[in-house]
Amino acid sequence: MGMRLLALLLLVLLPLAMATSGFESTMGITETNRSVTLDPRVQHIPLHPSQSHLRPPPPRVSDEPKLFVGLSVFRDGYRCASTISTGFQRATNPKSIVFGVVDQVYPSDQKCLDEFCKLAAQAWPDKGECPYKDQIRVDERSAYESRGPTLARHQQQNLIKDEEFCLQLDGHSIFTNGWDENLLKEWKGIGNEMAVLTTYIHHIHNFVAENGDNAPPKKLDLPHLCTTMRGGNGLVRTVGASMIGGSKMPQLEALWGAGFSYNKCHAEKRVPVDSHTKLGTVVYHNYTTVPARFESIPVDQKRKDKEEEMGTNRFKVLVGPPTATMKNWEFIVILATVFNVAIGSSIDVNKVAPIAQPSPSTSAQRAAIQFKPRLSITNGCVSFPAVNSAGDTSSGLQEGYGGSSGCTNAPLGSQVYGRAAWYNDKYAILYAWYFPKGFWNEDATRRHDWASAVVWIDNPELASPSILGLSVSTTDWKYKTQAPATSGITDGKTPRLAHVLNVEKGYPYLTTTDTTGDFQNLIMWDQLTTAARTALNTTDFGFAKVPVSDASFDTKLKKAWPF
Repeated sequence: MGMRLLALLLLVLLPLAMATSGFESTMGITETNRSVTLDPRVQHIPLHPSQSHLRPPPPRVSDEPKLFVGLSVFRDGYRCASTISTGFQRATNPKSIVFGVVDQVYPSDQKCLDEFCKLAAQAWPDKGECPYKDQIRVDERSAYESRGPTLARHQQQNLIKDEEFCLQLDGHSIFTNGWDENLLKEWKGIGNEMAVLTTYIHHIHNFVAENGDNAPPKKLDLPHLCTTMRGGNGLVRTVGASMIGGSKMPQLEALWGAGFSYNKCHAEKRVPVDSHTKLGTVVYHNYTTVPARFESIPVDQKRKDKEEEMGTNRFKVLVGPPTATMKNWEFIVILATVFNVAIGSSIDVNKVAPIAQPSPSTSAQRAAIQFKPRLSITNGCVSFPAVNSAGDTSSGLQEGYGGSSGCTNAPLGSQVYGRAAWYNDKYAILYAWYFPKGFWNEDATRRHDWASAVVWIDNPELASPSILGLSVSTTDWKYKTQAPATSGITDGKTPRLAHVLNVEKGYPYLTTTDTTGDFQNLIMWDQLTTAARTALNTTDFGFAKVPVSDASFDTKLKKAWPF
């Protein structure tokens, strides 16, 4: 989310041959039932009669233009690496491309460049160690000190050197074949040295063919950024993307999108991102699920409020109050359909295959298998896999009054996810089960649900570790605990648990039981593929947070502490 303050009037010069009848398009206005017809014959000509003869400077392009691609990334190393990998693989002229990454990470996080080198070794095994590494500039920063995407994009601009063209992109995108050549061709066709190609990127996975070709449907409405509102502070911001259909050429818009912006690099240097602008003033840019990686970021609320106030005041000083003269402040916004946001996808709940339980290779993995619970189901849904090895996640099932219909059997099998660590002076093994519906009473009220249990042991390195305590989840963030573990344990090793949907309590919960339930295939956190781990870290499962994820694991152990 960010904002550019342009002090120039940017106009698009359309070739006169294009500005003929038959090029009209229809735009549906977001959050209304209204639509308007847009006619490119007149929309790029100044309205005042005394200025109607004016046109912007024509484009100037060198024989071999270099392209800078800027990515601002927050704790998202694998998807950042995948973005860069497809960028080089599918470019027509990869040697002319440089990526600049502001990589905001914790010390334990995957780093974009490291993950790229792993992908590069697979993609180009004959090109030596980490091909294209020298075409990637990284500004690594602590995620603890992150101030949001506006500041990160300001820092990103500092990585630009002598490149002629600049592309700003979300760090979780994929490219299509010939993207660099197609973008340049699209930009040159506008006929305007000052033009900026921008849009909200589509989040429809089947727009990209398996071979990397751009394959959108023939009849397609595309995002068009021109609908605004005033927030509570009086500042103008986008409502969201309206949709335009039937457009046969790049179409002028009123606004700018931070998630996709292609222009000459002189625009980045003459009109830099204002690092002090309040977050969220103008642009929403992320159409993927919201990452759950921000909970542990320390926030000084007084400082945050003060900075927001300063940002609002700065905007008002720079722009001034709304007046007729503000009509001279325009953003060139042109539609481009070269990219699609999508890495990992949400697929039908019945098509997510469980991951086979691997043979243990560490003492922690052996202990996790040794103390793996048996789970029985009392009403409600059975447990399903949440993610497959490719990183595709379950879409869940529609909430409503369908009860447990559609979730009483997992056709491909169930899964239990595990993660283990020392916590205080005890060793904790957390087991987590995913359910494609959440309930209140007997009504399905949410699309996803998770339950978890923590088995506390003395030491996984011992020849015969012992259970010291047991904690079972009763709500999203509460546990019923016992220490020592006296109930629901078979032979001192195997917890017997039941997932119960109780009308009196209203919500499903875990409890110990005398019933002997079933084992599920166990996959530990460190045994998951990188794609699966990334998906569990970044997929938004609504109120039900993934217990084994980086954002939730420590908090779950704190809540489950029984001693």
